[in-house]
Amino acid sequence: MLANAIIAAVLGMLVGARTRMMGLAVGAAATMILSQGWFLYAVEPGWLERAGMLVTALVTFQFAALLAMMIRYLTVGPIIVRPTPRPTEKSEARPRG
Repeated sequence: MLANAIIAAVLGMLVGARTRMMGLAVGAAATMILSQGWFLYAVEPGWLERAGMLVTALVTFQFAALLAMMIRYLTVGPIIVRPTPRPTEKSEARPRG
């Protein structure tokens, strides 16, 4: 599961440069499908196995999100949310005279 989280974090950071969480979700889903998704169709499990797969997918996603945030913090630094500057009107921007 930790290997899945690492792969999902790396895939998510590569795919989702703009929207990190969406890329992370795509990476985690692709990892789950590649690594354990075949089990759903090869063995034809019941509701208990499907629930276990869902829990595993969610836990893997949580691991991947945490790992991606840690990697980002170590490489880029803390995430600082800056307020967007308000657009000034043209009449105020020009010097009057």
